[in-house]
Amino acid sequence: MDFLNKPGIHHAVKRNTLRLLQYIELPKRLQGRVADLCFQYLQGKGEPIAVKAFSLTVLQRILEEQPELGSELKIIIEDQLAYASPAFRSRAMKVLKVIG
Repeated sequence: MDFLNKPGIHHAVKRNTLRLLQYIELPKRLQGRVADLCFQYLQGKGEPIAVKAFSLTVLQRILEEQPELGSELKIIIEDQLAYASPAFRSRAMKVLKVIG
């Protein structure tokens, strides 16, 4: 997972890695690092919509075991929702329903 922190990594690497992570069960020892990465990607101004959308789904899966992250995620989503693309907005609304 350390390769995702390297500066200049291509967006396709991030996108495809997150696409895979949304379908697997993350070990508890990796959940914190992955959640931090996903939060960084969500808040990144230059991140593509697909990277942000996959980050939302990965975080939603992590929330099942760590619900205390929900309030932080909700704040980030609500902050970006007004300016978001339809793809991000759709995924964000699904995540917000889970958060409550």
